[in-house]
Amino acid sequence: MIDGDIGLKNEKWAQWTIKYGWHVLGIFPEGKPYNHISCVFRNYQHKLVATGDTRGLVKIYRWPCLNGVESKGYQLHAGRISQLMFTKDDSTLFSTGGIDLAFAQWKVA
Repeated sequence: MIDGDIGLKNEKWAQWTIKYGWHVLGIFPEGKPYNHISCVFRNYQHKLVATGDTRGLVKIYRWPCLNGVESKGYQLHAGRISQLMFTKDDSTLFSTGGIDLAFAQWKVA
């Protein structure tokens, strides 16, 4: 083992909930600041990733989400989305709003 190498370079993580990394380069809209995305959650089958933003928009991308990838967007919340989570079978996505205190259930097709 080389100094500083802790063997995690190719580790497969059970979950992905951070908005930075090469796997999610495509989640940032062109011309928007990086703090525009408020939350990220990858599904358990590692095929989709959902994002919530500061304007209440939920977007779903294919995983990994590289630059230029298309997404589907859904507007429900009145402001910043505070959290996202897929169910274990990946059939449903839940989102919670910040200001509006709304809780939404999205059917994943």
